Amino acid sequence: MGERGEPAPEDRRSLARLQSRERSRVAGMVITALVLLRWGIPLAQRIFQGYADLASVALGAGAVALLAYAFWSWANPRVMVPTVVRIDEHDDEGLSVTLGRTFSLRVVLNPRNTLALDPLLVRFVAEEAGGRKPPVFSAEYVLDHGRNVGAGETVRYDASIELPGEAPCTSHKRGIAWRFEVSVGVPPGFTRAYPLHVRPAVRSTRAPDKKVRQRRPKTKN
Repeated sequence: MGERGEPAPEDRRSLARLQSRERSRVAGMVITALVLLRWGIPLAQRIFQGYADLASVALGAGAVALLAYAFWSWANPRVMVPTVVRIDEHDDEGLSVTLGRTFSLRVVLNPRNTLALDPLLVRFVAEEAGGRKPPVFSAEYVLDHGRNVGAGETVRYDASIELPGEAPCTSHKRGIAWRFEVSVGVPPGFTRAYPLHVRPAVRSTRAPDKKVRQRRPKTKN
């Protein structure tokens, strides 16, 4: 089980960036539709003089459809559960771990609606290229079970995890890719996946059975 707590200031900043990206996407669609209505239709009428009415109808319909989609996207955002993931202080844009070493994991949730954690799971998956075969490695951990997160509430979960040293590392030559997943529910009602770079375990260069010879101090006669 993970340790539940309040989000740190850097977690809130990361959530604010996610929300800003969503607003920028919607704003971009609205601006594009307005540009089509204000300048696109008159320009099309000049270019396609023989088909001015048809061009006006086509561009007008496209602009209206884009405005409708922007409104729908604002009312139904793509990310219903904004999530921030950190591994050893690195955010979800550059997650990496080393096999056989304990690392700190943080998951921050900010659901738009009440979310029942039945349960809250994290999963580490290694697959061969194409993903058609079963995973070559998979490890699952429960961060919480049976509790709820209220609408608009922000919670943080911290855990210490270690992937076994014998697991395969990320390899372009062998075609092995890793991903990290956060999911809620069984079957999952919400899942977020992130690419993960996994480094091989660091092994000692000294042979385990090799004895170190100790030199005796020289004595003067």
